[in-house]
Amino acid sequence: LMEDIGNEYRLSEDQWVTWEVGNFCAARHPDDKRWYRAKILSMPHKSLAEVFMVDYGYICQVGVSEIRPLQKPFLKQMCFAFSCHLADIVSAGDMKKWSRTACEFMAEEVKNMKMYIQKKGNTQNDSLPIDLLMEEDISETALEPSRKHYYSLTDKLIEKGLAIPINRRKKKILVEAEAAKIKKIQPVCYWKPAVKPMSSSILGMPAYVDFEGIIWVQELKE
Repeated sequence: LMEDIGNEYRLSEDQWVTWEVGNFCAARHPDDKRWYRAKILSMPHKSLAEVFMVDYGYICQVGVSEIRPLQKPFLKQMCFAFSCHLADIVSAGDMKKWSRTACEFMAEEVKNMKMYIQKKGNTQNDSLPIDLLMEEDISETALEPSRKHYYSLTDKLIEKGLAIPINRRKKKILVEAEAAKIKKIQPVCYWKPAVKPMSSSILGMPAYVDFEGIIWVQELKE
């Protein structure tokens, strides 16, 4: 999809369009210069728009000259990113807002990692409560063969003093046998909000961690 969008808009020219809040569009990110499917969140100025990249979770400001009408072929698939939050913890210090240190730690911790999303409850305020279970390879030693180890991002934040648990229930780490049973849910419909998974765990890839501690996840599919 991203390749097709790039090919479609790479050589496109600015068009005279009256944009409004809530419009879907194609927008070019100011940093990586790639084209994304997006939704206009606000218009701070007639030449500037704040957009939400619906497949990745990014929010950024772009010039109106960097926005294009979205062609029909790109309207057929649903948004690929859905909002998640780490369940049963709050930020240390300011309990209503994650610190920049915590957000940077989470972003670095998930970078280039294979991980599993463990669903921890039903949707709350349009956000799915989860834990991220990180998979790492443990090299073999003279006494033990190589193996895979799983650890919880939630537990890691608590261990580093960046988060505080809000209940006393001991969290369980997903073992390898459970990870093998993770189901993949195929996306359906188009241009509706990303569908929250119904199963207790899915295989997915974090796409972005914003500075409110919200994790945007893409579900992996065949």
